[in-house]
Amino acid sequence: MRRPLVFALVMMLGTTAAWADDIADCDQIKNLDLKIRGCSKLIKLNPNDATAYNNRGGAYYRKGDKEQATANYRKALEIDPSDQEAEINIKLLGATP
Repeated sequence: MRRPLVFALVMMLGTTAAWADDIADCDQIKNLDLKIRGCSKLIKLNPNDATAYNNRGGAYYRKGDKEQATANYRKALEIDPSDQEAEINIKLLGATP
């Protein structure tokens, strides 16, 4: 009985660590590709994560992809209409929210 419990605990900890890494990747600012990958993984786990869309939009913007940046900011605003950061970023890109 103990072995399956230990195995389940080890598997759960591994998943939690990977999730924490994705959060850290999505929040970091040094490696834009890593940021996009981390945010994309978080969005896959939770499609209603407005912060992950906002962060990924910022990474796309810094990479010069204004179309992807705008799409991500719009999605963040769609999920959370009170998201002022997303609204401001859309306007700064010259688009309409």
